[in-house]
Amino acid sequence: MRRFLPVLLVAAFAVPAGAAPASPAEASTLTLSRATYRDKTLAAILGQVGGVLTGYEYKSQNPEPTDACFAPAAGPYSGDAPASCWTPNGYPGYDRLGAPNFAATQTGSDDDYHIDFFDQLILADHGPDATFQDIKDEWVAHNVGDWGPGDIANAAMRDDGLVPPLTGQAEYNRHYWLTEPYIENDTLGLVAPGMPATARDLAGRFGSVTGEFDSVVWAKLLSTMLSEAYFATDARTVLADAAAVLPRDSWPYTVYQKVVALHEQNPADWRWAQAQLMAFVRNVYGQDNVMAIPDRNNGSTLIAILYGGNDYLTTLKIASLIGNDADCTASAVAGLMGVIKGMAGTPQAFKDKIYQGGAGRYINDLTTGFPPNIKQNYPTSQSWDDIVSLYESNAAAQVTARGGSTTATTFTIAGQSVTPERTVQVNNADFEQGTLAGWSTWTPGGTTGHAFVENNGTAQSGAWKGTVFTDASVSEIKLYTALRGLQIGATYRVSAFVQGDQAARLYVDNLYASAVGTYAVANRQWVNRTIEFTATATTAQTGLHLPPGATGFAAIDNLSVVQITAPATTRYEAESAARSGGSVQSSASASGGQYVGGLNNTGDYVQFSVTVPAAGEYRLAVNYASATPDASRLDVLVNGTKRFTAPFPRTEA
Repeated sequence: MRRFLPVLLVAAFAVPAGAAPASPAEASTLTLSRATYRDKTLAAILGQVGGVLTGYEYKSQNPEPTDACFAPAAGPYSGDAPASCWTPNGYPGYDRLGAPNFAATQTGSDDDYHIDFFDQLILADHGPDATFQDIKDEWVAHNVGDWGPGDIANAAMRDDGLVPPLTGQAEYNRHYWLTEPYIENDTLGLVAPGMPATARDLAGRFGSVTGEFDSVVWAKLLSTMLSEAYFATDARTVLADAAAVLPRDSWPYTVYQKVVALHEQNPADWRWAQAQLMAFVRNVYGQDNVMAIPDRNNGSTLIAILYGGNDYLTTLKIASLIGNDADCTASAVAGLMGVIKGMAGTPQAFKDKIYQGGAGRYINDLTTGFPPNIKQNYPTSQSWDDIVSLYESNAAAQVTARGGSTTATTFTIAGQSVTPERTVQVNNADFEQGTLAGWSTWTPGGTTGHAFVENNGTAQSGAWKGTVFTDASVSEIKLYTALRGLQIGATYRVSAFVQGDQAARLYVDNLYASAVGTYAVANRQWVNRTIEFTATATTAQTGLHLPPGATGFAAIDNLSVVQITAPATTRYEAESAARSGGSVQSSASASGGQYVGGLNNTGDYVQFSVTVPAAGEYRLAVNYASATPDASRLDVLVNGTKRFTAPFPRTEA
């Protein structure tokens, strides 16, 4: 691994073995005929595509589309929406069904499904446990075109050498908050029938390419629902069961609880419930279109499922007319209803306009100027049956890899269940109580007033964030909370969104992570920082720290703590590595008492030779410090070939 800008590599780095796929408790042995699988999967894909052709995007207000505007596959993206319901926006290629340059049998690519289908190519090429590196290689090789976060992620891979999940993080992708992680990866649940834990993990992995935070949590829920739906008859039951995937300290889980409560309070009026939800949802920092915020739209998906009464057309109608990003909402619920109802229960318009008795074609649209497409070395036209066959082949690989078996006619599945994450509850972890309740402040002299909550439109999500500052009267400050009930010897992951000046850092006891972003120190953008630690006591202290130094500022929002399984690790010390430039120096804070410093010239590097027991994906953690104005970087080479780059954000000296 080489880096080419000045960096102080402190202590060492460890290479924890990549965590194996989740091993949830076996629910049962499930049997699914391939004929049934194909029927339900085809119905799901037609639902996903048909929902886009039905839903009214960004028509939340003035006026809302009325019930008379609803007709399957006759919404704005079909080109058939009534003039009284929709004014065409004139965007080239907006019509996805029989668009200009398309034949009547052809449906053009869209971001609600073009990455879903591309994911299947990645799984087919790399197997059921495709790595982040595999995903990067395929995105680069095929030059993926997309709306905002996908285009940014693609450029980060192609131009900067970044590897997911870096490409979806707020630090490197300003559209990290957007819809793409869940609208583009939910059908991964179709390759994991009866294996919801596998569906969750696949959606989390692929969703992290283009986003992080709540949008990835929603991707896990939607994918889990599709997985469970193969063995269910009621969408409402599927939702109730799949909700276990939502972290209990997350905002998506709070939204789920709110929608369930609204339905119990007034089970007859979905428009009332939607109005109540819109008064409840939160803002997200950096959003440039309030109607695309994930909790608004996924909350609406939940409303459509509960108020739809397990009737396909009723559920689709609600989702199509509910407003905001409703073409995506309709796509999600129609995909779910497709799995539950199969082709026999699929709206006839979807069968007639899209599938056309097998004659319908999916077009990777490179002609109309519509951004979602795969630009290189990808089929221009595919039949829907061929796409189903790709899903079927990948499902067979997943079934076998997770302990099941297959024959020419049957999947025998080692069924899975999903359990919630083992979260450590933190009072007021997101500061939305509007106070510092649950948090404490420390300064050298006990001075107060240098830590407070702010509601100035800059919280990472919601209204409030915790803020600290130092000045001539206070040279150092901590804003922290106590973690209680820890299990000694257990490993925990602490994550939070932080921002601040160069010295600011997230900390857990004596472990630290810089709060400064890689590329934009000046604008103080939010960055997600994570610290993993093994508990040596039943309590720990975590929070935000401005160490002694010049006047400074820092803020924190959305702290989460989850117990994880600690992987086996191998530690490599910098002082034992090969290097060009720099010198071995001593410090009591470095592991082994030594580190490599003085890497001050362009081309200086420290190079570690890492040997792993088997090919696969491994997690690399590096302890370092870098006070240079420009980001230093870690280059990772596998068998001598450079595979990706990971920037080192600037830190205090």
